[in-house]
Amino acid sequence: VRKSSSKSSWILGAFYNNNLNVGVPLLPILAYTSSPSPWLRYTVGLPFFNAIIGARDGLSLFTLLTPGGARAVFNYRIVGPFLVQFGYLWQAEGFQHINRQVREEQFFIERQSLFVGLQAPLLKGVLGRLQFGHRYNTSYFQAEGVFDEAEQVYDIEDSNFINFSLLFRI
Repeated sequence: VRKSSSKSSWILGAFYNNNLNVGVPLLPILAYTSSPSPWLRYTVGLPFFNAIIGARDGLSLFTLLTPGGARAVFNYRIVGPFLVQFGYLWQAEGFQHINRQVREEQFFIERQSLFVGLQAPLLKGVLGRLQFGHRYNTSYFQAEGVFDEAEQVYDIEDSNFINFSLLFRI
């Protein structure tokens, strides 16, 4: 839910992330977003920072500092409020480095996605976004201990996805 003023708004919502079945529970989001110019928008909040360079129509470059990653999206307004999106997402998640006296472990997940989407108004003040895409996940685990042999596991998983989201404006 967004509470809007002229060029800035407050966002209150929730977010769930599940990658390779390593999910985090529903996280509340409280954020402040501002657009000081037509070419720059930023969002500061918990648990993320997001900077967007680019216009609403055309190429936009997104940076997501938490959980980490970047994406490039091309938006094209086809008729009135209907918007078509083509995008690429790169994201690094779940990096852990545990160093104990007898064992050292590292775990890392990388996700890449290509998607196409359509954004359209559903009701007054409600936008719907539908995205279809292909996701390619890689995970890496490495452990080395004093008393056991070194262990490395590299896993690749790819899948198709459908994402539907609603944006409420008040």
